[in-house]
Amino acid sequence: MLFAMPRNAMDAEIWTIPSAAARAVDRTIHPLGRRWSGLCQNEEFWNWRTIDTCLLTSSWYITSHGIFALSCLGVVALTLLLEFLRRISKDYDRYLLSRGSEGAPQYRPGCWEQAGRAFLFMLQVANAYILILLAVHYNGYIILCIVLGSYFGFYVFRWEYLRAAVAPSPLAQSRNIGCSCGVCSCPPGQCRCANCACGGPAHASAGSQ
Repeated sequence: MLFAMPRNAMDAEIWTIPSAAARAVDRTIHPLGRRWSGLCQNEEFWNWRTIDTCLLTSSWYITSHGIFALSCLGVVALTLLLEFLRRISKDYDRYLLSRGSEGAPQYRPGCWEQAGRAFLFMLQVANAYILILLAVHYNGYIILCIVLGSYFGFYVFRWEYLRAAVAPSPLAQSRNIGCSCGVCSCPPGQCRCANCACGGPAHASAGSQ
């Protein structure tokens, strides 16, 4: 049998010495004890543990309350960064739309412009997945930091003007009655239904067609 239980106190002492030596060697190689087995005490249920926990990897090993506090600040910063990236992505879309023709309701980005949009989206997805992996440690403090970071991130980076959808005026609606501006590719109120030409107000009604 490969492993046998100690039969007396002397055998137990002999067994203890190699174990202590192995731990000494292990801590010599890893000064912070960065090992999952016997050091990182991660739980699969809700907990409030602060010491001897690992976040994401064994390199993120928490040995004191100070390191845990810095880890909490880092989680809040990651959540703020996610909201910042969302705001930057939204502002970049507005910038691209402003580069289009004046009054155009839509704009198709170029190759490099779309690459920039995709890069910002990639950063958002990577940041979000890191926060998800941090949350599945079920640590109450870490989850609380994610929630608070989301609140303050939205408060700071989503504080902007709210624009309501403007309904067309009755005059504009009357000008478009019986006019096939969509077919003629003319702006609303600027097409002639008789010859399908742009540049003047619509003068035909639905009954005249």
